[in-house]
Formats: sequence, structure tokens, C-alpha cells
Amino acid sequence: MYIVNQMISSLLQLAIVLLLAFVLKAIFQKNKQPYLEWIGLKKTAIDYKAILLISASYLVIALLPAGWLYQGGQMNNADALTVKAYLANGLDVQTLLVILLWAVIQTSLTEEILFRGCLLNTFRQFTSPQKANVIQAFLFSLMHLPALTNYGLLPMAIMGLMTFPIAYALGWLVINRSHFSIMNTWIIHASVNVISQIGILLFYIK
Repeated sequence: MYIVNQMISSLLQLAIVLLLAFVLKAIFQKNKQPYLEWIGLKKTAIDYKAILLISASYLVIALLPAGWLYQGGQMNNADALTVKAYLANGLDVQTLLVILLWAVIQTSLTEEILFRGCLLNTFRQFTSPQKANVIQAFLFSLMHLPALTNYGLLPMAIMGLMTFPIAYALGWLVINRSHFSIMNTWIIHASVNVISQIGILLFYIK
């Protein structure tokens, strides 16, 4: 049941993002760039060095403050399907599949399409790619704050300071090393989300 719910949630979020990208493309695109390229889904060389470097930095920047917040009880995601599946079944195949759906589709794919694909391409219609990258990184950081309003200013501040440099680095990779493809950043984002989610589950007693 958790797998079905997670699949529905993931695909619904992906559909909403794809529709939003389509609308933004219709309104703002100044050239005839194909839709899949507009959202960053195009072939590019896999940049293993950049993936390893950014992933390692991502994990350090994300896991250390998040672990401190979870350890101190200042933040939790007990309502998440990943946590519910873990509490019900432990770290079994079903739980791992729920984590993969959440990490690979619902978070990393949809967020990379929206921010490093659609929004980055939208903003660079009006300014330089570098400034467009700052804007998408700021919006990415801002998007993560509303979910933390119940936990106070400290978790919100840490989340903002944590997500902005990550989003900026991912945008830099898309612009400078991936020819505006999100394939490398999708790999980074998905891998780190899987690892971090499993790490977060360690704070919940089965």
C-alpha cells in the first residue's frame, strides 16, 4: 500500500511540474527549443568527477545540520511515507522501493526539471546564465522553507543556508559542464536523497 501511495504521489507531482514547464515554455520561450530540451532532458556526457565532488559536498552540507536538527528533536518528518513504511516494515524491499520512488522521481526528477531545467531556461531568456542560476538557486532554497514553519526560525535558517549553495552548484554544473542537461544533476540529487533518507531513518526506532 505504501508503494502504491508513493507511486501516485510521485507521478502526480511529476505531472504538475511537466504541465507548469509546458505553460512557462509557451509564455516565455523566445526560440524553438524542443520541450524535452527546455526541461533539461537531453543527452550529455556523464561527468563522474563533478558528480562525486558535488555529491560529497552535498552530503556534508545536508547531513550534518539535518542530523543535528533531527537528533535534537527540532525537526522530523514522521508523516512522510518513507518513515511510515520504515516504521511498519523496517528497511525491507517495500521500504527501499518507497525511498527510491520518493528520491528518484518525486524529489530529484521533479525538482531538477523545474529548477535546473525549466526555471533556469526561463530566466536566461532575460538575463545571463550566471544570474539565472542565482535566481533559480534562491527560489529552490525558498521552496523548502514553508514546510519548516512549524519548527521555528533556526531550522528554516539552516535549511535556507543549506539548500542555496547546493542548488547553485547544481545549476553551475548544468550551465558549465552539462550543456543545459539535467542528467548529471539528477544523478547527484537522486543519489544524495536516497542516502540522506536512509540516514534520517536511523533517528526512528523500529
